Amino acid sequence: MRILIDFDKIEPRNLNRIVNSTLADAKAQRSKVVAFAEAVTSYRGKGVAVPVSASISTRGAVLCASQADVMFSCVDSARCAKSRSLTRSCRASLIRRPVP
Repeated sequence: MRILIDFDKIEPRNLNRIVNSTLADAKAQRSKVVAFAEAVTSYRGKGVAVPVSASISTRGAVLCASQADVMFSCVDSARCAKSRSLTRSCRASLIRRPVP
């Protein structure tokens, strides 16, 4: 199972780099992780990707992340990269090292 955590929505400026996203997704401001999880489900079946539409700094997201064996932080801006939320979440969950 893959746990997908992100609070962000699909925007028109994201369409060139979010596989399977459409202009309709951007206009509807669909959650990135929900859209991606639906795409994964269509290829691999149910239960492979679990979307969590929340910031990694929220309790629910941290609890979900604590169930993971490996974490990847995939940020695309300096503002996001400066955030230490993933590292804090890993430490809070007693996970030794996040994958940068």
